[in-house]
Amino acid sequence: MQNVESEAKPDGLPIVSIDELKAADISGPIKDSRKSDCRDFEWAYARAAEMAQTAGQEPTARVFRLMAALCSFHFRVEDPAGPYGPDGVRGNRRTAIPDDFRGEQSRILEAFIPDIAHPGLRARVADTVWLNDRSRAVAANAAIDAYCEATEGLTQGIYSARFEHKLQGDSEKADLIRRALQIASQIGKKGQVPDRVKKNARLLYETAKTESEWVPFERIGRMHLDYRLDDASAVATDAEALAAAAGDLPKFPLAVKRVWDLAADAYARAKDEQSSRRCRLKGVDQTLAMCQQVPMAGAQASWVRTAIEELRHISGTTERREELRRELLLLQERALDDFRSISTPIDVDDIRADMSAAFDAIPLSDALLKLAALTGSRPVAELRAEAIRGVEGSPLSAMFSSVHTDHEGKYVAEAPAISLSDGKPDEDAVKAAMSQNQRIWRQFLVAGYIDPAREAIGRKYSVSERHFSELAFMSPFVPATHAYAYALGFARFMQGDFVSAAHLLVPQVEHSIRHVLRSAGVDSSKIMPDMLQEDRPLSALLDEFRPQLEAMFGQDIVNEIELLFVYRPGPALRHEFAHGKVGAGGCLHPDTIYGCWFIYRLVCLPLFPYWQKHVSPMIDV
Repeated sequence: MQNVESEAKPDGLPIVSIDELKAADISGPIKDSRKSDCRDFEWAYARAAEMAQTAGQEPTARVFRLMAALCSFHFRVEDPAGPYGPDGVRGNRRTAIPDDFRGEQSRILEAFIPDIAHPGLRARVADTVWLNDRSRAVAANAAIDAYCEATEGLTQGIYSARFEHKLQGDSEKADLIRRALQIASQIGKKGQVPDRVKKNARLLYETAKTESEWVPFERIGRMHLDYRLDDASAVATDAEALAAAAGDLPKFPLAVKRVWDLAADAYARAKDEQSSRRCRLKGVDQTLAMCQQVPMAGAQASWVRTAIEELRHISGTTERREELRRELLLLQERALDDFRSISTPIDVDDIRADMSAAFDAIPLSDALLKLAALTGSRPVAELRAEAIRGVEGSPLSAMFSSVHTDHEGKYVAEAPAISLSDGKPDEDAVKAAMSQNQRIWRQFLVAGYIDPAREAIGRKYSVSERHFSELAFMSPFVPATHAYAYALGFARFMQGDFVSAAHLLVPQVEHSIRHVLRSAGVDSSKIMPDMLQEDRPLSALLDEFRPQLEAMFGQDIVNEIELLFVYRPGPALRHEFAHGKVGAGGCLHPDTIYGCWFIYRLVCLPLFPYWQKHVSPMIDV
């Protein structure tokens, strides 16, 4: 897979000298900001650059454009690929990344670090310098101190959090300290952490524990484990006490489950297997508690199956697994009626402007819900009628069959001619026409709805996989073992990295369909002549279990799954991605982008009725 971040190029970045940096009033554009997050600075510097350009102050305009580019990086501190990525990628263009400042510009920025007053901006510049040259220990230490100073400013109320919330142990401070720890671990001896970093990490830990903030505590607790800031047994004891205080049926079971799992992992590191097993079982109890949060039998069956899967990794749970299997069978009998289509009316006047305006004015959780509900699958009857009207309007073109080729020129499908002479058109030909019309429809939706909505969200929020992890874990469409892959794929999609998003998301669909069938009590495997069992591919699942799938998803969604992922001469995304036939350019095609969005909709669809109560609190943390 090509790395779109390295292959794409940013717009031209100005080169500024140290004298130009010192001559410009760097603090001026951000002096009224009470934020420590650089995303807030990006727009301030961009506006300042425009004003300087208008006033004929070209050197100052270049400085401010440079600062805007530096502040535009997407901060993704928990991403193993690196702490920063482009804010957006579109085709062969992208926004800036640290690597774009390497060389002379990086050395000039290093000399300017002591002159930067704001710790958030100083941390960004120093971190960029160090990322481009790991020998610059002075820049690394400056970044560590600046991250700590920014965290302290947030704690003391000097700066305000990027997102409004009532949590004391918020993720913004945790991200800043985690980044400081990452740098410290790479420049110092193993196990040595600066006292200032330890002090801030300890304060975050104690605050989250004292305030009983489960999600922040779990993140901060794992940070303490990862960097050995505390004895594992101490973290385990604190986590168990915090989780136990929530009771057996807390308001947010999955949040409490994360703390139980943290306690189990910490006990395991402390070599206390008995305590680890006890906490792991408590975590399973919280998985089962989700059955009380949802009324649908299919959703309840999904949580029971997840619990059974978790128990398989815990010794001595055979009897409990058998008990849950009996409960699962009862739930599966009622599961076929769970899925229903949900349609949302959309105003199509001045679509792109309306989309941007609509998404600019709402919180992140509402924006992600609105994104999933942009439109529904078109009715099969409507698609069929449209295809036949097309034949009636262009009778000459309908007289000839058509062949379809792939990017190498090979024939991959043939659509027969449509004949209406007997009043009964060839259904294969109608289906081909439906598929072709859908490709045009997808282009319209991507250009008019999906891209403007995604870009509007990206302008306002720095979205990462953590915003999707719990969403994916809660969805009955997603197997628990695949939740992180879905979350990472959705994050890449929102960031405009369609190459990564498509390769992560499209291959997941087939197994998710199989997972939904299993949750409904349907065995989708087949017995081969040698008596070995083999899973059916997506095309066979649609053929063999179409009535069951239509009962769960609805006829229109199943039809769209087929036309998008399986059908030839359609895009057949499942086949193309499974066999590695899609290059970087193909990932930017509207069919692929729409496919990523459609997968996001399938994951969110069963969560719509419970979004405000269960999903929003996990996203807006």
